[in-house]
Amino acid sequence: MKKSLVVILAIVFTLGAALSFVGCTPREDKLVIFNCADYIDKTVLSEFETYYYENYGRKIKVDYRVYETNEELINKLNSGSEIYDVICPSDYAIEKLIAAGMLAEINMENIPLFETLDESTIGMQFDPNNKFSIPYMWGTLGILYNTQMVSTEDLESMGWGILWNSKYERQVLMKDSIRDAVVAAAVYANHDTLRAQTDMETRLQMVSDFINPSTTQQIDGIMSKLEEMKASQTIKEWEVDSAKTIMYSGNAALNLAWSGDAVWAIEEAAGYDVSLDYYVPSEGSNVWVDCWCIPKNAINKDVAEAWINFTLQPEIAQKNMDEIGYTSAVSVETLRKSALFDDEFFTDVVRYPTAATLAVCAEMKDFGSLYEYANNEWLKMRSTNN
Repeated sequence: MKKSLVVILAIVFTLGAALSFVGCTPREDKLVIFNCADYIDKTVLSEFETYYYENYGRKIKVDYRVYETNEELINKLNSGSEIYDVICPSDYAIEKLIAAGMLAEINMENIPLFETLDESTIGMQFDPNNKFSIPYMWGTLGILYNTQMVSTEDLESMGWGILWNSKYERQVLMKDSIRDAVVAAAVYANHDTLRAQTDMETRLQMVSDFINPSTTQQIDGIMSKLEEMKASQTIKEWEVDSAKTIMYSGNAALNLAWSGDAVWAIEEAAGYDVSLDYYVPSEGSNVWVDCWCIPKNAINKDVAEAWINFTLQPEIAQKNMDEIGYTSAVSVETLRKSALFDDEFFTDVVRYPTAATLAVCAEMKDFGSLYEYANNEWLKMRSTNN
């Protein structure tokens, strides 16, 4: 018995030494972050490793992994094939994960910088008490367009309908993301009704009702609009992250885009003598918030909370904004404390939309019991050819 124990201990010791020799990091000394690609300044990952060691006396290696859509994230979590310590889903996906009991409650004592967040990004309907989510970035859904190929008159008169207009045959880059596509199609389907409504509070409620369908009939109507888009031959490509490059190189006219990607593409386009701009249709759209969350089965919950608080530091938040183009949930007053702060950054109406724009931008909600039906109809729509 003792001999067996000695042999086992010797094997364990040898394996441990071997793992150390080849540079493997034990899972308990690793923070696994699951986030969208191009959604962080990669230099802050190594900065966090240094920060954590200096403040907590423990060496942690950051393992940064990426996904393309919220649906891919949810499927990965459901499969249980990998364990993540911190994730960054969007509002409606957080609502779904909370309902499924897949998120851990966050210890707010470990997030003292929560009080520096912009009030407009906290207490939202998907997590009103922020028990499970800490806002990271926020923005709008709109249309990124080439000003040399698309007129403002077309945008203002057609709104979302411009993406359906055969005048722009094979010139539209369409999001291969069910929730974002549903927003554009649902608002387009109700274009005239929304524009006729002059009371903005009523219009906002109508936008919310349209982009968050509650019946199979509503979903059918939305999918029929997306079939119409395919039939109109305007779609050049279905994409999630490739549009930025295509747009700034001048190879497409229009893109259903998130505001942060629009900012990034607009800035890059200047080097290619391409002029891009961003437009949120006046009939209505979506305002979204992406948040840090901790899966219930996370191995390093305390490290994840330290990471979340770290990203709320003004210098780190500003670095991430400068790199990715998106707008941090950290308040402008707090960001002013950063040495990187630039006043011009905060006069950009793409990053910081006007009150009039936000007045008609509603939150996305989870499809709830209609998810399976909506997803099946989406897959059918995507798989058919016109």
